[in-house]
Amino acid sequence: MSKYNVTKDGVVSNTKTGRVMKAFKCNGKWVTKAHGTNYYTHRMMWEQYFGPVGKDEVVMFKDDNPDNLSLDNLCKTNRFAIYDRISGDYPFCTVERLDGWDRFTCKYNGKILVRTTVDDFRYKTKGRIGEKIVTTYNDLTMDVFYDRFALPALEKVIPNKVVPLWGFEGLYEVHTNSRYYGYSGGIAVIKNLKTGRWTCYNPTAKIKKISLIDSEVKSVKIDPLVYVWNSLNPNDLAKEVDFRSPDKCLFFDLVKVK
Repeated sequence: MSKYNVTKDGVVSNTKTGRVMKAFKCNGKWVTKAHGTNYYTHRMMWEQYFGPVGKDEVVMFKDDNPDNLSLDNLCKTNRFAIYDRISGDYPFCTVERLDGWDRFTCKYNGKILVRTTVDDFRYKTKGRIGEKIVTTYNDLTMDVFYDRFALPALEKVIPNKVVPLWGFEGLYEVHTNSRYYGYSGGIAVIKNLKTGRWTCYNPTAKIKKISLIDSEVKSVKIDPLVYVWNSLNPNDLAKEVDFRSPDKCLFFDLVKVK
């Protein structure tokens, strides 16, 4: 971005000519065209003042307001912790660097569900080395925060979702939380609207595809995780999908594989 200068409030200009670059909205966020490519303005701000953003990282707004293009309103976190895909009913997690420790926050519907303290950041674990039991302190990472703090909180508040199955609209519905129907595992409970029959997909069974009947009454094998993702995220289609925490099998735990 050396050809461009970005102010702390998101105004991008050509370094050589001083010309201010026009910004426009895309996916609800401000975008600036630079080097012939569209860039999120808040990402350009972060890279100018704090350095590169890794391939598994994203820049977020602390107050969840993409119009607040203030440098103090930005934070960087792991993209696998982000579930802000369709609307405010997806949870997401962020991390802030404070005085010697990281504070992790999980939000859902604009409300803070769980937020760590410095004591959580340096939580204790006990283990045995030979004949001795020793106590160690482990600084939290986003992965550990998500598994230990966020998931238990989210499971209490995330409702079941029912949507048309992408590519099979009018034929099948996706019911995302199988526990509501007495199944022990799996998220993709698919209902055949014609027969009323259910198909439960359990990822722990290592079955990657299931058979459905299309509009031409032909049997089609699909990867249910991909179709569930695309049903829930019509503006962010994926070819390969996995779980952030595979043992949980919850729909909001899906991640797009890039």
